Amino acid sequence: MNKSHSENSLRITALWAFSEALLGGILHALQVPFAGLILSAFAVICISALAVSDYHRGKILKATLLVIIVKALLSPHTPVAAYFAVFLQGLFGELIFMIGIPYFISCLSLGVFALLQSAFQKLIILTIIFGVDFWKAMDEFLNSITKQFGAENVSYSFYIVVFFVLLHLVAGIFTGVFAGRMPQSLKNSDKEFSNLKFELLVSFEQTISAKTKRSKFSNPIFWILFLLLAFILYQIYSERSLMAFTESKALKLLIRAILVLIFWYFFLAPLLLKIFHRWLSKQQNKFSNEIKKIIQLIPEMKYIIQQCWNKTSGSKGFNHISKFIRFTFYMLLKKTK
Repeated sequence: MNKSHSENSLRITALWAFSEALLGGILHALQVPFAGLILSAFAVICISALAVSDYHRGKILKATLLVIIVKALLSPHTPVAAYFAVFLQGLFGELIFMIGIPYFISCLSLGVFALLQSAFQKLIILTIIFGVDFWKAMDEFLNSITKQFGAENVSYSFYIVVFFVLLHLVAGIFTGVFAGRMPQSLKNSDKEFSNLKFELLVSFEQTISAKTKRSKFSNPIFWILFLLLAFILYQIYSERSLMAFTESKALKLLIRAILVLIFWYFFLAPLLLKIFHRWLSKQQNKFSNEIKKIIQLIPEMKYIIQQCWNKTSGSKGFNHISKFIRFTFYMLLKKTK
């Protein structure tokens, strides 16, 4: 691998890590609708960019692991499901590009897989939290409203799920097509962006401060409550007599959701994150040089994104977004510094 390709791969990996750790946190904090769709689409473009030039077996999988480690360093409280989603996207990207089918078909397949995986992951989590009765309760509630207008019973939950999945499918196709055209776009970018290029004249530095605190896993009360909640949830999901005190489906759904969320966010998720971070700390030693370089590149990514966004601001709407993404990856893959 020559030096320029190595540097470009690190910059794309840093951009992917930046989007996952920082952009993802902003989108979730602002409760932006379909934040997972946006992040998954961007991940597809980053993975596809890694395969544009100098692709070799293991390259995407290594970049995925680096992104997960950096994500854990910059955003340690990220839910386990987010790490799982990133790993699946990277794993599929590695497999699909390793097969050797045409680049455009690989990008299209990756786009469809990544976006559908994001959709089904949300639906599965929703079903786990509220149970299958959630969808029945939704149908009953919506039918109770539409009956007042003389409408017949309809499985609204089915159509909502279909719409949600189709939306992600269409987004996956568009993302795959966009990523698949990247090699041709890069060939035309010298002429298209000849008047937009900019120099990186700033010295960037990035530091990460880690806060240490006493682990709650050493407290026996944590494990007592953990086992108690696990037993209660088992009783609820196995429909034992524990919920016999009420016949209200809405109340059962509410109690189950509250208990699942408490069990997940305060007990199971922290425990899984602890195990996961311990495993990542071992992997971090293997890629210490790459991780250090990626961390140092994060501020540069912010600068590049800001400059690319400002310099493409003459376009409006979707054209602005499309031009911004193409210009960003042009500056990453054909860096002028």
